[in-house]
Amino acid sequence: MASQSALFSSSIQEPCDSKPSSCDVAIQTDVLPQYVLASGDNTTGQFDIHTPSTPVEDYFISSTDTLQRLVATMAHYDGNCPLCSFTLDLSSFSVLQHGHAARISISCIAGHCLRWYSSSTATGKFTANLRSCNFIL
Repeated sequence: MASQSALFSSSIQEPCDSKPSSCDVAIQTDVLPQYVLASGDNTTGQFDIHTPSTPVEDYFISSTDTLQRLVATMAHYDGNCPLCSFTLDLSSFSVLQHGHAARISISCIAGHCLRWYSSSTATGKFTANLRSCNFIL
């Protein structure tokens, strides 16, 4: 048992909340020194996005895969329109619910429409709605 604990102790990773020094980060990663957090900066390396609660909120179901696809697509196009690369017009943001799923639409300043669906589809129906029906039964 003692030899096993010695093997495992070397592979234990530090938790997310640990704060390595700037020097350690530069050595362990390919992060350039100018991007390594200095003392006095936000040294958590995290940025949380919180939305204040409102009296009336609309909810819909989303899958991890569709959220990953949304984030990957927006990162690939630098948050701009995939068709023309112009900026998105946040005032055009709209949500249309289809049962438990939703279609999110936003236009760019050139008038193109970007639509994201919160659920995959199977035989033309949102998977979230099909699975929700199974849970109700």
